[in-house]
Amino acid sequence: MKKAEDAQRLLRTLSTEMPEGWKKDYAGVRNEYRQAMEDAARQAALEINQTDPEVIEQFKKLRDDLFSSLSNHQARWPVLLLSEQRSVEYRQSVQAFEAKHSEFVRFMRQST
Repeated sequence: MKKAEDAQRLLRTLSTEMPEGWKKDYAGVRNEYRQAMEDAARQAALEINQTDPEVIEQFKKLRDDLFSSLSNHQARWPVLLLSEQRSVEYRQSVQAFEAKHSEFVRFMRQST
């Protein structure tokens, strides 16, 4: 989980500070974030209470919501479209995704 959280912080820093070459770095960190979250979700799936169907269903729903939100956000906002003039829609997309991320992480921590 630490890798995913570190990647998420770096994404926020890169998109805010926009240092030279940031878009290339941003694209790579996006991939690192996705991989780290997939790894964390796989590990959590092994650790959650496998005897409680409600916990299992909630986990699957939150996991699927997170990755759906991530895919939609990245498809809607490819790195090449990101610029200093980020739109209101972009910020809303980031906020919506971050809410899904927080909800999933909170559930994983409570359930494992």
